[in-house]
Amino acid sequence: MNASRRSGGIFDLPKREARIQELDAITSEPDFWSNPEKAQTVTRERAQLIAPLTGWRKQAEGLEEAQLYLEMAADGDAEYALFDLRPDAPPLAR
Repeated sequence: MNASRRSGGIFDLPKREARIQELDAITSEPDFWSNPEKAQTVTRERAQLIAPLTGWRKQAEGLEEAQLYLEMAADGDAEYALFDLRPDAPPLAR
């Protein structure tokens, strides 16, 4: 078994998203809250599945944005790309 197969887990996005949809369907059932223990288990599992996706998606969006700035700079729009990037850039330590 190769390393990427072993790591699996949070990186199997389709499987994770499918499970979130299953849990969403369960939580929308009319009698969902009639069993508090089951409701807590389902909502806890859903939260654990969503948490890493939120961070991953934010990083993916940042990567796409950085790629766009690099393309702008390569096309000769370097000054505009840097000006647009500054509000998101972390401050430099002196």
